[in-house]
Amino acid sequence: MGGNMFNSVYVDRSSESSNILTFHSTAKWNAHFDAFKQTDKLMVIDFTAKWCRPCKLMNPVIQEFAAKYTDVEFIKIDVDELWEVSQKFQVQALPAFILIKKGKAVDKVVGVRKEELKSMIEKHRKLICGHDTMINSERVRSCMFNPDHHRGTRKYLQLRFH
Repeated sequence: MGGNMFNSVYVDRSSESSNILTFHSTAKWNAHFDAFKQTDKLMVIDFTAKWCRPCKLMNPVIQEFAAKYTDVEFIKIDVDELWEVSQKFQVQALPAFILIKKGKAVDKVVGVRKEELKSMIEKHRKLICGHDTMINSERVRSCMFNPDHHRGTRKYLQLRFH
């Protein structure tokens, strides 16, 4: 019961990696996306197609990133299956990677651009306190699990980030 209901009801695990979620219906995607908007987590949507050769070149990259950045949710959407979703995000070329936070697109990378995508993921996955989860895991652990870590800075955070 403590697990994420989306893992069994709304999401299919990609055959390529258990860290990449794949959607096959717009209704299931919408339900997941609506729930995800309530989190602070970064989502990376990989818009792809079976016939797209550049997309196939990025598959191992996305698998690598999904294994490395476990605090980021990676989604794979086939534009031929979920055309409406690709239109909503104004996808016009493939591969396209849309980075989402709080339900809003915060960045977009188009094409076979591994380093640019990596840079955008690292930029947007930083915690609100500014500590990068890959550099100082002890400090991040205190940010994530110790509510007193930012005592007295709430007003600053509200002014700076909201």
